[in-house]
Amino acid sequence: MSKDKSNNVAIYLKSIKKHVGTAIDGVTNVDTKNAFSLLKKLNIEDNDNIEDNIIYYPGITLLFIISNFSKKSKKTTPHGYYIASGLVQIMALINSGNDNVNAYSEIIVNMYNCVVRNLSSVYNNDTNMADNDKLDLHNKCLNYVNKKIFSCMQIHSLEKKVSKKKSDLIIKSGGFLEKYQKLELVSETNILNYIKSKYGSLFQLSYVLGWYMGISSSNNQDMIKVLETIGQILGVLYKVTYDFMTIDDEIKELISTDRNYSDNIIINCGIKKSFSIFVEQKTKFIEESMEAELYIVNIRVILAKMEDIVNDVIENSDFTSNTEASSFR
Repeated sequence: MSKDKSNNVAIYLKSIKKHVGTAIDGVTNVDTKNAFSLLKKLNIEDNDNIEDNIIYYPGITLLFIISNFSKKSKKTTPHGYYIASGLVQIMALINSGNDNVNAYSEIIVNMYNCVVRNLSSVYNNDTNMADNDKLDLHNKCLNYVNKKIFSCMQIHSLEKKVSKKKSDLIIKSGGFLEKYQKLELVSETNILNYIKSKYGSLFQLSYVLGWYMGISSSNNQDMIKVLETIGQILGVLYKVTYDFMTIDDEIKELISTDRNYSDNIIINCGIKKSFSIFVEQKTKFIEESMEAELYIVNIRVILAKMEDIVNDVIENSDFTSNTEASSFR
């Protein structure tokens, strides 16, 4: 992987962080502030390591798509950083597992404000864009946000089942075997539907809003469907990656709390099945992206980073130790 292309990701990351930092300072709800604790930590530490900043991937993806389509359309386009910040805020909240309605409401309002603020740059700076086109872009972006935001921000009730299946999780952490017996697991079908609804919808926002802003005006519904397919697949890849990355913390929290379920795909489906899903979705993502001429270099950097994270966790995490295994049917 080219070092220069990885640097492109880091440059986008640093710019988004400036906008996210302003957003963090402006939140008022206590639960929202708690959900933003990781964002605040990453900003305070000035950590620009791409793997550590996976939470920023929806915003970075948006900027890549804007850049790709603006080059093709040869049009002046808005920079996208406010909307990218809004997408990162949504990801921070849904990753936190916080179901506080007030926190969700605050972030939804923030997202709409981010879109309006971003598009205002079009009205103020692009004198070559017709007024009707400006209004059309404004309406399309807001309408699409309205269509998708309540899917990724919906407080879901996972359909759980009590019966246990054999798991290939092998844990050093004491107490997990006993805890596993008490967990209500989620089927592969249900957890994938959950991931597609929340995380898939968020990356669909990255792709479709990026396309709208990159070309300024279009109503190609077939292209929107293609972008939604790619975005949804990337959302699944993100969630599986995130679940591998945070599996040790999730296990520790399950052991130390009364929570009897998890939305972590590895807890519910096991290591091999989760890895198989990642590989399958990665293949689909590459095929769909190449077909749409969207398998661009910067997106490949993000995909490679996800793969590195998953492989690193499988090789080095405690759950690959042969100390303690779950074997319930």
